[in-house]
Amino acid sequence: MRKQILHIAYLFLFIVGTSVSLMAKDNRTGEEIFLFRNDRLAVSQLYPNPASDFVQIDVKSNGNIQDLKLVIFNIIGQEVKTVTLDVNEKSQRINLKDLNPGMYPYQLVLDGRSLVTKKLIIND
Repeated sequence: MRKQILHIAYLFLFIVGTSVSLMAKDNRTGEEIFLFRNDRLAVSQLYPNPASDFVQIDVKSNGNIQDLKLVIFNIIGQEVKTVTLDVNEKSQRINLKDLNPGMYPYQLVLDGRSLVTKKLIIND
C-alpha cells in the first residue's frame, strides 16, 4: 500500500508540473535528448512521442548496471507495463499495442530507485 501511495504521489507531482527531470538539450535544436545521463549511464527519451504501436529507447552503459527498467503507469497511478532494459543492447523497441490511446506517465527505474518521470502519449 505504501509503495502505491508513493507512486501516486510521484505521478501527482509529475502531472502538476513540479517534478524534476535530469535532461540534456541538443545544442542545435534545443530539444531534450536524454531521459537520464550520468557517468555510468545514458538513456534517451522515448521516441517517437506521440507514438502508436511502438517506441524506441537508446541505452548506453559504462558501468555495472544491475537492474534497469522502464515502468509505464496509467493516469491513476497503476502500473500497466514494465520493461526490463538490456544495458548491452543500444537501441530497444517497446511494443505499445497492448495499451489504449491516452497519456501514460513513465519512470526510469535503476536498481529499484526511480530516477525520472516523463509522459508518453499514445495515439490511435
